Amino acid sequence: MDSGKTDQATTTLTPGASAAVVLMVAPRQWRLAVVQTCAGLIGVLLFTLLFHLIPAWLDISPDLRDSLRTSLSGRESIWLLAWEMAKENPWLGVGPMHYAATYNPVAAHPHQVILQWVAEWGTPATLMALCLGVWGMWFGLSRLRQGEVDNISAALWLSIAGALILAQVDGVFVMPYTETWLAILIGLAIAKWSNPKPTPSAQRVFFRVLAIPVILILGNVLINEAPTVPEDSEAHMSKHHTGWTPRFWAQGWIPMDGVDGVK
Repeated sequence: MDSGKTDQATTTLTPGASAAVVLMVAPRQWRLAVVQTCAGLIGVLLFTLLFHLIPAWLDISPDLRDSLRTSLSGRESIWLLAWEMAKENPWLGVGPMHYAATYNPVAAHPHQVILQWVAEWGTPATLMALCLGVWGMWFGLSRLRQGEVDNISAALWLSIAGALILAQVDGVFVMPYTETWLAILIGLAIAKWSNPKPTPSAQRVFFRVLAIPVILILGNVLINEAPTVPEDSEAHMSKHHTGWTPRFWAQGWIPMDGVDGVK
């Protein structure tokens, strides 16, 4: 079975688990849990109405794919592969995104964030990331228990906690879409929960100067490389006979050969 698809059961239990933690630690946030539950029930009702009741009324047989599973969908194999990589490269790992360089028939990433970190980044980096994540989530919970009811803080904590729970069985820290949302949510949480102090002028100047090479590099990519991406893709597929792979990690190497053969 394709482990690239998120299990429906896990996706459903993720927000429920995060809401349960909030209710146990900060029961004053019960209204948000009620809103989340109602939203889930409305989603189920709409799905049933649009994909079952209305098609049945119109004598249409919808072709629906059922991704509800009771097995690990091959995850035990990719988890074991990540663990073996971690044991062989305990300090620095095999390198970011380099899990995909070793082909396996199941997936191009481990579908488990801790195993992916320890395999690709090594044990020290993984421990630092875990400590930072635990400290941040614990700090957020402490803020929820203090002061007045803050639905925005609760919503941020629920969203981040749900993503972290789902990351234990899926590629939340791999897919650019979820990575972008995580960056937005974590940024909002830091801004909401921190007590900012006036920034020294030297620090402001430092970051403004640091932004200059970033802007130049991104500008070069957008102007010189982005316009030729379709041609580069065609040339790469023609040379290596890869076809349209579903994810760029599946090809196992970055970057791909360009039209001129030097990219």
